[in-house]
Amino acid sequence: MLCFVLPLLLFGLVVNAILRRDMTAVSSADSLARVQQTQDQIELIFSEMDSLNITFGMNSSVIDLLNRSLLHNKQGTLSLELDRLVINYLIPAVAARRYIHSLYIYIDNPYGRFITDANFLTTLDRYYDTTWYDSYVLHKGDAQLFWSNLRTLRRFPAVESDTQVITLYKKLWRRDGVVVLNLSKRYFDKQLAGIVSSPAQQLLVMNSDREVLMQSDAHFAPAAPDLDTLLNETQSLTADVTIGGAHYLLTRSTSDVYGWTYLMLTPHADLYALSDRFSQLVYLMLGLSVLVCIGISVQYVRTSQRSVQRIISLLDAIEHDAPLPDVGEVKEDAYAHIMQNIVMNYGKQRSLNRQLEQKKNEAKTLEMQALQAQI
Repeated sequence: MLCFVLPLLLFGLVVNAILRRDMTAVSSADSLARVQQTQDQIELIFSEMDSLNITFGMNSSVIDLLNRSLLHNKQGTLSLELDRLVINYLIPAVAARRYIHSLYIYIDNPYGRFITDANFLTTLDRYYDTTWYDSYVLHKGDAQLFWSNLRTLRRFPAVESDTQVITLYKKLWRRDGVVVLNLSKRYFDKQLAGIVSSPAQQLLVMNSDREVLMQSDAHFAPAAPDLDTLLNETQSLTADVTIGGAHYLLTRSTSDVYGWTYLMLTPHADLYALSDRFSQLVYLMLGLSVLVCIGISVQYVRTSQRSVQRIISLLDAIEHDAPLPDVGEVKEDAYAHIMQNIVMNYGKQRSLNRQLEQKKNEAKTLEMQALQAQI
């Protein structure tokens, strides 16, 4: 039994180990390609911010216009030149890209003025979105040129629902100011949902402050300790992690320039589905093999027991010089060979006994005849 079951078990274990290794390698390569694709697409947006930064931070004619409009224009009136500036630079940047919610250009000024793609020239006290300015003031004095956060906007509270935006900040070169680009979180969440290979797979994008900016599944909400696990895990591209009691294969890529981390989580249940089904098949075959072996063993024991009982019956009959019992149909096996030898030996013994008895009788007859002749 063991000679049959053990090779099957070893074969299943070896094949399953090879399957899991190959599936891990294939999934890791596929996930890494998807993560890097996401990273490349998103970082194209950062390059657009750099283009705006050059225009509004280094172009002398634009700088002069901004100074006159934001710093020296006490009345805050909109000039034709500023009108053309917004139409030529800001509106095309937003209108051509569905993922951009809004765009602001701010240069430090005593009036709180800034330029938007929608309202052109406006002020902090008249515009519905001002929390970006708080973030700018917070980072104004540090050396960080780029940062990001997740914000919630509502332009008309009575009729609009909350709109979540991913806000990118890029300080202007050579002057105190910032380019503020608001991205639609909903748009990018949909894009990430189209990149993952299955609904159970998760794709997350986090900033340097460990804030989840984009995710493929809005219902997937890892707790803060789980996020720490994802970011503090080994610096290799892939690793096995446990999130909320579920096991995942983690694939990660980090942008050294912008500090964003791109994470792909593939559930082990999906990754090793084929391997698990193969294991179940091996265990099923192993169980059936054990049952067959047990059945064969039971049948063999029963047959052997009957054969032994027949042999005992034959020996008992021979011992008591009784007629041999009928052993019925006997299969060709070792026990049958033993019984045949017993019957043959019994037959020979009976023949010898008859011959011996006959000779004894003949000897007695001769002895009687000799005695009679003497008388």
